[in-house]
Amino acid sequence: MRLLAAVCLMLLPAVAGAADKQGKYLMGAGPGASSCPRFQDAMATARQRGGLDATGGAQVIEPFITYVLGFQTGYNVAAPGTYDIFAKLHDWDPLYAIEAWCKDNPTRTFGDGVVALAVKLSKDQ
Repeated sequence: MRLLAAVCLMLLPAVAGAADKQGKYLMGAGPGASSCPRFQDAMATARQRGGLDATGGAQVIEPFITYVLGFQTGYNVAAPGTYDIFAKLHDWDPLYAIEAWCKDNPTRTFGDGVVALAVKLSKDQ
């Protein structure tokens, strides 16, 4: 999975976001701007295509994987004292956690879910 994600990171452009003083982010047109229902549909389709570990399933969620990995890298570099914001999680756990968050926040975006997960984990440290 990490090799697939690394290759995808190199091949696909990503939209970066930065918060202003009020904590608001600019989200471009990419996975981060995808609605929670769109992300949940992608996860359901991935499961139907053999699961997140299967080639068919991974192809569906690949943009979301690369977004999470890019966010993780940026967060780790920018947050003082943070080595790996998602260290407590394994393999697909960030996607599952964001999927659950999206279920409770259907009007929000995938990017909002990634930020919410990072905030939650940073408070747990």
